[in-house]
Amino acid sequence: MSYAIGIGMAEGFTSSSLTASDVNYISLDTAKAIGLIGIFIKPIELFVWGIYMLISFLLIFPKKSFARQLFFGTLTVVSFILLLYTASIPFCFGLTLGGFGPIGFILQSLLACYFIFSAFRGSVDSLKSELYGVSSESSAKEPGS
Repeated sequence: MSYAIGIGMAEGFTSSSLTASDVNYISLDTAKAIGLIGIFIKPIELFVWGIYMLISFLLIFPKKSFARQLFFGTLTVVSFILLLYTASIPFCFGLTLGGFGPIGFILQSLLACYFIFSAFRGSVDSLKSELYGVSSESSAKEPGS
């Protein structure tokens, strides 16, 4: 069974005719999880793909200044990165779920949320200390203590 490379690749994993002999390196349940998430991600991926194509098309025409050309080039790169991330979501989800199971996936998701939150909080604290000269310890104390 061959799968087309592109947007619909993950959807091929949800077909009812998919058997264990069609999947070589991952389990059948993992392949079906990839396909299921791929169905839900497809509208987002098509939207991001459309934005990428529109910005790429606009980049063809010369701009009046280098700043505008640089702005459109940056938008093209950012939209391509978003396209890359949205295309890899079904595979990352399916392989993580297949490798660690549902409980491991939930624990990894909670741990990732904690790390993202703590990194965000650290950057906010450092920004506050640079702007206002206030440390996070002094802002946590009660006034009048």
